[in-house]
Amino acid sequence: MNVDGISPDDYTTSLLVMDRIAGRGETAAGATGVRVRLRGVGPRQTLHLTLMEADGTSWSAAVETDGTWSDRTIPIADFRIARGVKLPQGYPGTWNYWVEPAGGRGGAGDRIRLPQIERLQLSLRREPGMDVQPGTYGVEVESVELVFD
Repeated sequence: MNVDGISPDDYTTSLLVMDRIAGRGETAAGATGVRVRLRGVGPRQTLHLTLMEADGTSWSAAVETDGTWSDRTIPIADFRIARGVKLPQGYPGTWNYWVEPAGGRGGAGDRIRLPQIERLQLSLRREPGMDVQPGTYGVEVESVELVFD
């Protein structure tokens, strides 16, 4: 996570998924989890999986993985209010990088509104004490899907 001496604290990619969510109609609200098929580049990697609603309110869960392919299912109830990333991002700098939850969101009793999901964000973030050499930290993601019981 170091390029020419510069190492950002966050690497995020964002995928618009609102059309796929809208295609499920109101049944999207019945999803019980998110399944991700992934593997880490090294022995222990952490992927932050974030679902961002149309109003910018974001919900995130950390997924631990290693160097083998695996399917991980994260229950919707495990996603916690978080800040998302405003992408695409203007260059240079990160002065306008983070998106905080919309006003009035994130309080007691607030829940993720699955039919309102606009973006799926996948992030690698600097961990405390992390000293990573180039090519030794990363995650490969094959698929991400909603789970319905």
